[in-house]
Amino acid sequence: MARTVRKAGVKEVPLSEIKDDLSRYLREAETQEIVITRHGKPAGVGCVQLTDDNRCAIFGRPERPKVCGGLRPEASMCGPDRDHALAWITRLERATSASPV
Repeated sequence: MARTVRKAGVKEVPLSEIKDDLSRYLREAETQEIVITRHGKPAGVGCVQLTDDNRCAIFGRPERPKVCGGLRPEASMCGPDRDHALAWITRLERATSASPV
């Protein structure tokens, strides 16, 4: 269910809810800011543990999630630039998601 977040007038809505009633949220977005979230995190926002230079702040520490430690990047994943790598990881995330995006 949609909820208002700290910033006045901003509504935080889970992606699953947006998909159920997109036209309603498009109308609402004309008059108020809406942040779409996935698993409680704003969609399209990087991990909260990333530093300003996009490195993991908890790399090698026990609190680092197992899923992160299990990811073994290869040249095909990283590609020639950041945009390629982000597109690759987005496809991986969609393919392994419990709920389709």
